[in-house]
Amino acid sequence: MRNLRVFLILLLFVFLLPFCGKAKENKLAVADTREDLDRQIDEIIKSIEKESLDKTSPVSGKRVFRRDLKDILDTKSLRVLMTRESVLSNLPVNITPEAYEYALLSNLARRLKVNLVIVYMDKFEDLVPALFDGRGDIIAANITVTEKRKKELAFTLPIASVTEQIVTYSQNTSVKKLADLVCKNIIIEKGTCYKENLDALAAKIPSMRVLNAPEGIDTEELLRRVALRKIEFTVADSNYIDAFHGYTSSIKTVYEFPEKRDIAWAVRPNSPSLLKILDAFLKSELPQYRRKNFKGDLPAIKKFGLLRVLTRNNPSCYFIHRGILMGFEYEVVKEFAKRNGLQIVIIVPPKWSDLIPWLLEGKGDIVAASMTVTEKRKAIKGISFSQPYMEVSQKVVSGKKDKTLNSLKDLNGRTVVVRKNSSYWETMKKLRDDGMNFKLIAAPDEVETYEIIQGVSEGKYDLTVADDNILNAELLHNSGIKGNFDVGAPDKYAWVLRSEDVKLKQAVDDFFKKEYKKSFLNVLYNKYFKSVKTAVKTKPVFSDNAGFAITPFDNIIKRYSRVYDFHWCLVASQIYQESQFNPNIKAWDGGMGLMQLMPATASMMGCKNAFSPDENIQAGLKYMHSIRTKLDVNIAPRDKLCFTLASYNGGYGHLLDARRLAIDMQLDPDKWHANVEKALSLLSKPEYSKKARYGYCASPIVISYVNTIILRYYQYMEELERVQKK
Repeated sequence: MRNLRVFLILLLFVFLLPFCGKAKENKLAVADTREDLDRQIDEIIKSIEKESLDKTSPVSGKRVFRRDLKDILDTKSLRVLMTRESVLSNLPVNITPEAYEYALLSNLARRLKVNLVIVYMDKFEDLVPALFDGRGDIIAANITVTEKRKKELAFTLPIASVTEQIVTYSQNTSVKKLADLVCKNIIIEKGTCYKENLDALAAKIPSMRVLNAPEGIDTEELLRRVALRKIEFTVADSNYIDAFHGYTSSIKTVYEFPEKRDIAWAVRPNSPSLLKILDAFLKSELPQYRRKNFKGDLPAIKKFGLLRVLTRNNPSCYFIHRGILMGFEYEVVKEFAKRNGLQIVIIVPPKWSDLIPWLLEGKGDIVAASMTVTEKRKAIKGISFSQPYMEVSQKVVSGKKDKTLNSLKDLNGRTVVVRKNSSYWETMKKLRDDGMNFKLIAAPDEVETYEIIQGVSEGKYDLTVADDNILNAELLHNSGIKGNFDVGAPDKYAWVLRSEDVKLKQAVDDFFKKEYKKSFLNVLYNKYFKSVKTAVKTKPVFSDNAGFAITPFDNIIKRYSRVYDFHWCLVASQIYQESQFNPNIKAWDGGMGLMQLMPATASMMGCKNAFSPDENIQAGLKYMHSIRTKLDVNIAPRDKLCFTLASYNGGYGHLLDARRLAIDMQLDPDKWHANVEKALSLLSKPEYSKKARYGYCASPIVISYVNTIILRYYQYMEELERVQKK
């Protein structure tokens, strides 16, 4: 099973039952403190006898690569085998199992004084062969302990207990009891242990069939296909199902196998010293990682390895774009953590007003959410503000055509909508208390400032107030609004910490003192709040000298369009939208060249020089093709094309969210116009994005991208036909 397995080990660290040695006896003494664990590790290392120079040894009748703890220490590398997800990562909004898993492994590597190397396998079934032929030292991919596997693998202490469940889509009423599975097809990921239970069940139920999914389709993808009603039944572990329910209610369990199975890490049987170290480590450390709430200053955080960051999922703080985690606050706190040897985990509470209470409860270590320092907030017991890192002004925001606002007195008789817990409310309430006559309305606490601005643009609200940086970001793609005059004195942004965490506060203050008004923060500010996010327009090139031409790169476009089966006029339209035929352009988000390849995409597609027109177009179309092949074969070509473009621009994850939402809205998840397009438009609104696995989406930009490219494509085709008829 794929790294979603790792995704689901949330229950691994948060909800799993105490393992208490039930699954296997262990003679190791429990390390009462981390110092005890360090001593235990030292004793194990010292007790290692000189190992054989023969790097293979017989296991179950076959030759198996030999590499135990001594080799790991000698080479200073601990290689961990995991599976690579088949789609782009989700948007983490809480402490995810990946973060816990990576923190545990990083902590172990630090204790052993070795480098942690993650080795990704494309398929779950490749993990065990890769372990045996020496490509890794540990399998950490939510692998289930079974009697069959125990014959060839050595397992650590259990780190979770799960059950296997048969699931279907929520609206399916055909199965009310187990016997109703007669003549049903249950599709599972190849290489998983689900087949054992299903084969036993199939022996009791006539004509129930167990089928392997096609190559490359993992359990997470099967769950998605069930949610979209493309297949009727699949099987997944209970922690998969629980995590899936965290962002959609479109699947349900129809049968749960009664036997609980353990999840553990796996090593080669000829690595006894490594197994002993892992068991000692897990017995000591797992209780620390299970805690939901805990408080600690910087030294304790460094021992834990994770900095838990409370923030918001919005265009200023934290979001996912083309499969890449981004946001001003996200990038700043990531740099701070890097300089302090920490990994970050992002936690997004349901409401703005939850940020400080969650900090005080120990659900996070720091609030980094573009929070204004106000007297009211400074009076909250138990918190401290860091050194400020940005100065902002509050501006009155109106519709673009409003010509009546020139000064404060023009607010009389108007209606201003802001969140009650925001600094804007404090500013506007003071003005009203001082005698100004305007109506002040509280927006819901979970609504983001950018959404209220959108409401003003659409005529839903009269006026609002926003910090100038947030307004600037909205003005980059929203032409229906404008900023008017400032209200109140300039404000400052700062992070929020617990008062007792003095060493963490000192580290944050030192960081901002060093970086304030320096290049690092200035570059990020310009990237998110000033950069023009669409390139300068230029006119398409048409020439009748040699027939019909659109760009200087038509020959390259035609060549790779044939290879990947796209019409070259569509590709030309897309390139115009991406770069206006400028091969040297680099965008605010890191997009490069003609097709604005993201660095990770360029690397994945084998593009070494993204500013080479030939390499760029080839990689861009190869990526477009890879997206299209993920889509169901029965989707109409035009809709499939729109879905592919939407994924290319906004990310495949947002398309998945939109298609799931379309089902909930009783729309067609296989049609773009007025269906998935409509559902996607809602993912920029917090009431929908907070329930979506991939979070906030800049929906207006994505929808405009798709529809504009398609329209221009048709215009190119009409011109091509006109020229050909001459």
